[in-house]
Parts: sequence; C-alpha cells; structure tokens
Amino acid sequence: MANYNVLYRCRYDMAKTWCFLCEQCLKKIKNEYQESYQYGGTWKAVKKK
Repeated sequence: MANYNVLYRCRYDMAKTWCFLCEQCLKKIKNEYQESYQYGGTWKAVKKK
C-alpha cells in the first residue's frame, strides 16, 4: 500500500459508508459517478499547527 500525504473522503454509487481516495482515484470516481459522487473532506498526513 502506498503512503499519501493527502486523501479525499467521499462516497459514491449510493454507498452509505465513506472511503478515502488518492487524488488520481478521486478524479476517476468523480467522472464515473457524477450523479452519486459526494465529497466529504480532505485528510492530510501533516496537520497545520
């Protein structure tokens, strides 16, 4: 599994649970599931102080 500094929380295809995606996967999901895609926030490995 790769390490990412930023992940995007979303759900799609009528799923009730949230998933975390990298930027590349997020772009793919946004295009494939335009009707059901829902953004849920951004997770960052390094938090602001």
